[in-house]
Amino acid sequence: MMLTDCTFMSLVWDEDRATGLNAKAPLDVVENLDKDQNVDQVDKESGEDGAPSITSPRDKGTSKRFERKRRSSDDLISSLERMANVFIAHFNKSNDQMDEILESFTRGDKERKDNRHKLNEKLQEIEVLIDSQRQRVAMKLVPDPDLLDYFYTLHDDEAKKVFLMELLK
Repeated sequence: MMLTDCTFMSLVWDEDRATGLNAKAPLDVVENLDKDQNVDQVDKESGEDGAPSITSPRDKGTSKRFERKRRSSDDLISSLERMANVFIAHFNKSNDQMDEILESFTRGDKERKDNRHKLNEKLQEIEVLIDSQRQRVAMKLVPDPDLLDYFYTLHDDEAKKVFLMELLK
């Protein structure tokens, strides 16, 4: 019974199926339409010398399938460019922030290094200390950045003397 149905259907639909030399696929039909459109354009357009200019469907991308593919790839490329630009902007911003952080650390390190170098001069200004006491105080202040910073925050010479004497105990 199924075979008879197929036979009947083929009898009904056979004449709609394109076969033989003159059969055309949908892509062929689209290309023929594009060619016809270009022929119309050749009639309307002319070159510099007045002769009609000849264009092919590939020159102007008139094939709808190729045009659609080109448009979708252009959209993809522009989306990728936008994403890359956003990434670059965020990368540059984080780079700037990292530079600021590193600068704040190195600024503090440079200041401490300068303070360590100036320590002997500052200790020479305090007359009550003898050389061996200066050496012991320096050996305690240099490895401890907090004590060294505190020493430099003291502006009164008397307060520095008291601090150093306590440190020597």
